Amino acid sequence: MGLPAAPAPLPAAEALWPLLSSAAQASLRAQLAELMAGPPGATIAFESELALPDGEARALVNHVRRGEGTVLHGTLQDVTDLKRLESQLRQRESLLEAAVDGAQLGTWDWDVPNDRLRCNGRMGAMLGLTASAVCARPREIFLRLHPDDRAAARAHVDQALRGGLDHPSLTYRLRHEAGHWVTVLGQGTVTERGPDGVARRIVGVHVDLTAHARQAAALARYELIVSATSEAVAITDPRGVVLEVNQAFSQITGYTAAEIVGQGMNVLSSGRHAPAFYRALWARLRDTGRWSGEIINRRRDGTLLHEWLQIDTLRDRHGEPTHHVAVFSDITRIKESEARLAHLAHHDGLTGAANRLLLTAHLTHAVSRAPHTGGGALICLDIDGFKDINDHYGHDVGDAVLVALTAAIQAEIGSDELLARLGGDEFVLIADGLTRGPALVQRLDRLIQTVRRPISPAPGVELSLSVCLGVALFPDDADDPTTLMSHADAAMFRAKQVGPNSVRFHDADHSAQMHARFIAANALRAALAAGQIEAWYQPQVRLSDHAVVGFEALARWRHPTDGVIVAGQFMDLATETHQDVELDLQITDAVIEDLARWASEGLTLPAVAINITPRDVLSAAYIALLRTAPARGVPMHRLMLELTETKVAVDQPAFHRALAALRSEGVQVSIDDFGTGYSSMLRLKRLAPEQIKIDRSFVQGLPDDAEDRAIVAASLSLAHILGLESVAEGIETEIQEQTVREMGAQAGQGWRYGKAMDPADLPAWWARHGARWRPAAS
Repeated sequence: MGLPAAPAPLPAAEALWPLLSSAAQASLRAQLAELMAGPPGATIAFESELALPDGEARALVNHVRRGEGTVLHGTLQDVTDLKRLESQLRQRESLLEAAVDGAQLGTWDWDVPNDRLRCNGRMGAMLGLTASAVCARPREIFLRLHPDDRAAARAHVDQALRGGLDHPSLTYRLRHEAGHWVTVLGQGTVTERGPDGVARRIVGVHVDLTAHARQAAALARYELIVSATSEAVAITDPRGVVLEVNQAFSQITGYTAAEIVGQGMNVLSSGRHAPAFYRALWARLRDTGRWSGEIINRRRDGTLLHEWLQIDTLRDRHGEPTHHVAVFSDITRIKESEARLAHLAHHDGLTGAANRLLLTAHLTHAVSRAPHTGGGALICLDIDGFKDINDHYGHDVGDAVLVALTAAIQAEIGSDELLARLGGDEFVLIADGLTRGPALVQRLDRLIQTVRRPISPAPGVELSLSVCLGVALFPDDADDPTTLMSHADAAMFRAKQVGPNSVRFHDADHSAQMHARFIAANALRAALAAGQIEAWYQPQVRLSDHAVVGFEALARWRHPTDGVIVAGQFMDLATETHQDVELDLQITDAVIEDLARWASEGLTLPAVAINITPRDVLSAAYIALLRTAPARGVPMHRLMLELTETKVAVDQPAFHRALAALRSEGVQVSIDDFGTGYSSMLRLKRLAPEQIKIDRSFVQGLPDDAEDRAIVAASLSLAHILGLESVAEGIETEIQEQTVREMGAQAGQGWRYGKAMDPADLPAWWARHGARWRPAAS
């Protein structure tokens, strides 16, 4: 024990005595005195604690017996470790009791053979009894069972007793002393069985689930209500991530619970609301805990979903948000009905075009904006002979004609234009932003051509209509809707007096000019349909030796009464009325056909230049026509496409890709009228032409005009540096030829070498000149 050696005669006593506390010494003296006063053989037992020299405390149990005389016999037992174990056990029992009390558990220990039950106070408190009252009659607990639970509980207990169940667990109801029912979870463990397997001891706990059962019942009722409601319900976390939805949510949105749980509610976003809308929504939720209003979302199938939505915030006891509950109704049909009603209030019930009410509002707005937009045009349309259609085919066909015609016009007009039907066959179009000029000409021409397209309003019925247009311009003709309508209507009446597909303006002079232009446009359209547009050929010669190096195909209109009309008199009109691509198609087809025919007759000409526009290069029909040349016996390298410099935009990727594809097949490129545009290096780099043509306006000023000389010299110098072939256009005199040749031009074109000739005359011209042009004898 680490004690010092005890000196004789009483080494142990003498050595131990100082290690006892003063209180322990006094107690020991009193007990020894009492022992010595007794008879021999008397004994005493006591505990003591020694404080060893190293500071450790040891617990001892002392047994002392009186011998004969004053002799005492004693033993010492060191129980320090035992005391520590007892202390730890008491602590653990205390902790266990605290845990059981904290968990509100009723504990029980059933001695089955003797039918004795030990239980804690909580066991009795669950039933409104004391622990002793419960434990006194353990089997009477069965009498407190709810009638509906007795059979299951007895079967469960019997199974545990007989050995078929070592860990019985069952939920049942017991009658409280006050008369109500308490829901209890009983769980036990069989800790001892007899040789026959019958349980001898079972210990366990009872858990009061009454409050839990009430909550579960309430939750079940809540879930039933939520699942049965026709409104969609979604529960999210504070960030808007969906945690739970009801069946109505899935039915309305198309998203199943499995698809939407874990996703943000923004998966429903339609894109119809700006970010500021959602920022305001979340700010309202943060500030007030609630938001309600209309919102447009999108269903799983992509259709729009109009909702009346209410969002509430749930918070914990610290006021922090824990969940959001979103409840919404599907108001899509209501909104669609409102939209239909609004549409019917402002639109024609038959055709869907605007009605007089919307027309007036739109026209008033357009007129008020005229100082900023430059004004516009009010166009009245009246269908020729519509009454005859109704009389001959019936009103159903007449209505179908109006519907088809409205759809066709609506497809042609821009987003800033409005078509209205005033009744019968009378329509009005507001063309905001269109005033005098080519754009208005194009719009009016397209309107006429749209109406003229054949339509089939009924099986077996095909009709071609005509229309008369009356135009009033604002603010030139009037600055109020009523007067404008009156002027446009009067102009339309004058157009009807002229005849089908006529146009009249409120301004008489303007009306006459526009009418003449429409007559010309319609005549050109008829000429294209009749094949009256031809390709005529002007030669190009090399200036050094007058060798014929090519031809340019120039458009000519062989008019049945006016004779041959040169291109300058109708090309602008073709462009304004969008007939230029069709015209270029006919010219190109004629060139390929002429070259193929001449080749078959043994006449092989050098390359022929064809004037085109960027629209041709972007036209699939035009590209397809060019690519028919090899199959018709004309190599692609004998075709040169002339593009006017001012009409080629630098930043047209699709145009440059299409042109590059043609060049890879052998087609050559020439820039016409060079020097009249920007003559930018970037344009030359992108086009990479084989040839540039100096515009005639500069050549005709030679040799006297210094500015023309400078421009021609600069252009030819640039062509020389870039390695491009150069052609001077408009050469009429020998001095002009000499001048441009001395300045570096390689080839020339103009009346000096011949005017554009009828294709029928070209073989004879070639036979006379051969491959070399010869000037006429003076």
